[in-house]
Amino acid sequence: TGLSLRRSRTLREEYLYYAQRYPNIYIRTALTYKTEVLPQINEDRKYLIGIVFLFICLVMMLVYITRKLTKPIVTFNAFIDAVKSPQKDFSNIKFGKDEFGDVGRKIVSTFEQLEQTKNYKQQMTQNIAHELKTPVTGIKAYLETIQHDDKMPREQMLYFIDKAYSQTIRLSSLIGNVSTLNKIEEATDKFNLEEVNFASCLKDINDEIGYKIASNKIVLNTYVNPDYSIKGNYFLIYYLLKNLIDNSIEHCGPNITIDLSCSKTEETDGKTVYSFVYCDNGKGVPPENLPRIFERFYRVEKGRTRKNGGSGLGLAIVKNAILFHKGNITVENRPEGGLMFKFTLQNLQNEYEKQKESLNSNNNQKEP
Repeated sequence: TGLSLRRSRTLREEYLYYAQRYPNIYIRTALTYKTEVLPQINEDRKYLIGIVFLFICLVMMLVYITRKLTKPIVTFNAFIDAVKSPQKDFSNIKFGKDEFGDVGRKIVSTFEQLEQTKNYKQQMTQNIAHELKTPVTGIKAYLETIQHDDKMPREQMLYFIDKAYSQTIRLSSLIGNVSTLNKIEEATDKFNLEEVNFASCLKDINDEIGYKIASNKIVLNTYVNPDYSIKGNYFLIYYLLKNLIDNSIEHCGPNITIDLSCSKTEETDGKTVYSFVYCDNGKGVPPENLPRIFERFYRVEKGRTRKNGGSGLGLAIVKNAILFHKGNITVENRPEGGLMFKFTLQNLQNEYEKQKESLNSNNNQKEP
């Protein structure tokens, strides 16, 4: 075969000559370079450039996809390293704005909640152990004194027994408060809803702790319409109001006045909300301690200590009981002295009807 690009002497134009030898013949052809060969070369060059461009785009796309796929893996590796570290600091982990990022943020959020729950339970266990230690130690000391002193006078023995009994009451109260708080936080569906009349509830509270109110010469003024009722849990509302009054009795001392008022509001969405104002004229709380008084086992120093007999859970139960009824609570010091609590309780009508329907359905299924 032969190939040659040359100018034709006869036609005076540039041609591309091509020849190939066969057994008996030679075949030769010629194409005009400018009109036939060069346009084809240019066309082929365009195709080649297009192919190169597409290849480059494909490579760039593969690089982009690879980075998109490997970035979450790198981020999750950083998350795992943070989990294994003692600090468990996730602030430097940056997830993308895609689906992988959403999943990663949810995982981090869930893990942080689990860590908070773990820390809370550890702190709760330590606090409970610390609180149980005092009454248990007291009971043990009183009983050991009685056990090892055979000649103890009866009056002194009765005195120690009375002291041990008072510690058992405190121990029982602590266990009951812890159980109530755990039930509110972890098993809200276990509380039955019913019609709760506020005036009737206050009467029951007065029947239980009226002797403490009278012995401390406390004036309790209640301004609550006898017809005000709410769909809610009687036990929690009872505990809520009783703990507020107990809190004033234990920490404000005798000869104080307690005022409790209630007003009713109909919201635009048809929900009924009851607004309460509870205040006493005691010594109040230092402003720096106010934000923490609803924390579990928190006590204000200099006056609100373990000597008062409180468990440090009363106001935590108050707050959780209010949250159960979809309300909120605030507290402030009164200018004239004492504390003022403002809180709301929402009528749980829809939840009450759903619970009633569920009970009726379960009862129907049990019938033969």
